[in-house]
Amino acid sequence: MDPTYSRWYLVGLLTVIAALNYADRSALSAVFSLIREDLHASPVMLGAIGSAFIWVYAICSPASGFFADRWPRSKVILWSVIAWSVVTLLTGFARTGTELLIARCLLGVSECAYVPAAIALTAAYHPGATRARAIGIQLAGYNLGVVLGGGFAGYAGDHWGWRPAFWVLGVAGLAIAVVAHFTLPRDTVPEGTIPNGTGPEPGTKAPPLAPMEALRTMFGVPTFVIVLAESTCIAAGAWVFLVWLPLYFKDAFSLSSTAAGLAGTVGLQTAAITASLAGGFLSDKFAGARRERRMLFQFICFVCSIPFLTVFFGNPSFETASGAILLFAFFRTLASANDNVILCDVLPSRVWSSAVGISNASNCLAGGIAVMLTGYLQADYGLAGVFATLCLTAAAAAVLVFIGYRFTLKKDLEKAASR
Repeated sequence: MDPTYSRWYLVGLLTVIAALNYADRSALSAVFSLIREDLHASPVMLGAIGSAFIWVYAICSPASGFFADRWPRSKVILWSVIAWSVVTLLTGFARTGTELLIARCLLGVSECAYVPAAIALTAAYHPGATRARAIGIQLAGYNLGVVLGGGFAGYAGDHWGWRPAFWVLGVAGLAIAVVAHFTLPRDTVPEGTIPNGTGPEPGTKAPPLAPMEALRTMFGVPTFVIVLAESTCIAAGAWVFLVWLPLYFKDAFSLSSTAAGLAGTVGLQTAAITASLAGGFLSDKFAGARRERRMLFQFICFVCSIPFLTVFFGNPSFETASGAILLFAFFRTLASANDNVILCDVLPSRVWSSAVGISNASNCLAGGIAVMLTGYLQADYGLAGVFATLCLTAAAAAVLVFIGYRFTLKKDLEKAASR
């Protein structure tokens, strides 16, 4: 097979798997009311079911990243797909709230192994000239999965009950696992098989790092620390919008639950899908041979996103609020699409999955905390007031990436090139 084609086939396959990954995790929210009625779950149990996935996913992500740096990433991806598909299938057979809670915990364990391995495998097969594009396409798959999973589960719930959606998604995952088994690259070492500027030559095998040594390696690179802090800031705001925006539209504009749900998700995800695709392409073009300019691109995008949240200091109309959220999400995602690319540019390939796992954990924990804080703050300041103050998270992210661009990234790229 032509090497260029095989690299882009890998991106296409992993994008489909990424969409399924996020569809499986997001399907639950679309049928929450049906589950409450069918399983007679208490409010406390519903809260536990709703939050179990994100907490387990966050806690297990670092370990899954370390695991993917020590084993062939293609195999980690394959077994992760099989495991979460079986769990999704079994979710449809849950008879009690406790069984559903266990299923959501198992889904967190099985899905957290996918992203670190998939990002690292993509980076290994795509050199600097196409790396942002390749990873950006996969990010678009994640956001598309949120829309498809919620939409399909909601439709299925209205017509056949909440269980069939999980059965169909589980079977679909097992089917794509069969395709992945025969078409994913048979890498024998985690670093992949194609030289990429920061990874090893084909056929070489660098010994895996012990966890503490891997941590020292990652946190010894200043740019990694900056990207980790920046992505954590932005993730807090992103989770707040994802969880609370439908309620804001419902209360502020007296929309129905269906209309509020669509207003609060479709705009966000459309902006995120578009920006994920555009962000990688624009970043590759903007940076060219000077990869340090990726952070300058991030800085510009974060700065552009800030003014759109200030409209919530007033009483925006539905059209103004919707447009502001869409444009904020677009510019934020343009910037964030470069996070994993930069991590792979500055770190040795032996710790790529570990770095993505730690980043996922930090982002999810920050998001969970921010969502809970919003619940407490909205009584005093309203959701609009909370949304307005989120411009501070974008401002903090802009400051961080500017510091990285001016003081650390170029040096870290030079060190990576000399390894």
